[in-house]
Amino acid sequence: PELYRIAPFLIHPRFRLCLLLVDLAEYRIPVQRSRRNHRGYSRVERIPLSLEGEMWFRQPSDYLQLLPGVEALSPAFTARDAAVAAGLRPEEASDLLRLLYRMGIAERVGKAGNAYLYRLAESF
Repeated sequence: PELYRIAPFLIHPRFRLCLLLVDLAEYRIPVQRSRRNHRGYSRVERIPLSLEGEMWFRQPSDYLQLLPGVEALSPAFTARDAAVAAGLRPEEASDLLRLLYRMGIAERVGKAGNAYLYRLAESF
């Protein structure tokens, strides 16, 4: 979601982005019932344990790293198809496809019910 806000900058030829892959320890505490009768845990703190790697994005086509396996899909695919191929939740795949669409990497080619059909742009 954070990348969507800076999408116009992501395609600038001089822009470079490095995402750090960090292993975190997350500490949570139980919370009392709220008015909505919701019971659960609240995240208190996340502590980095180790740096697992980094992902560099130097050109628009590098952002396809965020959706692995999408190149192997049929020419027209939905966010759900991309989610299965990449091992993501459908909401995450939908957000990423919306970002790729806004950047010009993916194109909308139609609809299947309520779902958009996407394909990768010819230049990528």
